[in-house]
Amino acid sequence: MKLEVKEIVELSDLSTVAADMGGMFVFLPGRDETTAKAPTALMQGAARKIESQLRGGKIGIFTLKAGSSDYEQVASQVPVPSVLAMVMGRGIGVASGDLTENKLLRAYATASKAAGCGCGGGGCCG
Repeated sequence: MKLEVKEIVELSDLSTVAADMGGMFVFLPGRDETTAKAPTALMQGAARKIESQLRGGKIGIFTLKAGSSDYEQVASQVPVPSVLAMVMGRGIGVASGDLTENKLLRAYATASKAAGCGCGGGGCCG
């Protein structure tokens, strides 16, 4: 099954579009054409591996629209391009630099173990 990448404008959109998901990857595109393309295959592969470990849980894949106010706020705190791994009710992990599936899986593991929600009012934590 191919997981599609959906674009969101605000992190608060996740409370609606990802309400039934156990976690998600949110791509923060770079500011130029060569770094603006989402690593779709990497995110899909990591999501499939995580879903195989979850009991019925789904992992969503999203891109935060470049230029939106949430994008600017998050991009001021993490390098872009990067992928935020978010786990409902837990927290956030960040994968950046030379993105690999293993980096995405580690970011998800970090988010899963977080003691609180670092979503900054984005509504990503249930």
